[in-house]
Amino acid sequence: MPTQENLKKTRKLIDKLDAKIASLQKKADLYANIDPNLRRCLQRQRTQDLPLYQQYENLKQFAKTNNNRVADPIVVSQSRKLVVLLKCKSFLQESIHDIGAAKRGSDFLNSLFGISRFDGTTYHYAAAFENAAWGAFSATKRLCSETRKLLKERVSVEAEAAQSAGQWRTASPVLNTLQSFQVTSSEPSPEANAPGQS
Repeated sequence: MPTQENLKKTRKLIDKLDAKIASLQKKADLYANIDPNLRRCLQRQRTQDLPLYQQYENLKQFAKTNNNRVADPIVVSQSRKLVVLLKCKSFLQESIHDIGAAKRGSDFLNSLFGISRFDGTTYHYAAAFENAAWGAFSATKRLCSETRKLLKERVSVEAEAAQSAGQWRTASPVLNTLQSFQVTSSEPSPEANAPGQS
């Protein structure tokens, strides 16, 4: 289980993600409704039993092949960011009860940040991190960075707890043996009390 501090930070970050997701979704829907083809695609996604991130992934792919020069680029950009942030939110929510989700989320974001490269003159990042309007980094990159940091912290805390539990189990036979001879000590086992490693 996460620590109280980690849980508090997780819930706070989920609130920030919710606010950004709502903003992106509003803009994506607004521009999708400008174009009849995009509007039909969006409505079709709404009627299917799909996760929200999958709906916008499908809308993004459709917009790439549509022929509206005004709406398509904005729908693609907003949907791309939405997909990433919705996945971040899902990983954070699941990580509260499932350490596997924290690991999967961390791997997903590591691969996303791993796209970054320097070609000698310019840094290149995942398209979801770029601001379509003027080329600067978007809030999406910052939120993804915060999510990755928090998920890594969650994995680290769990690893330390597991290591401590494993060391205690290793020490238990020794303590049991001492207790069988009615030998007690006010000092805990050094092995059981060894600091964990992240």
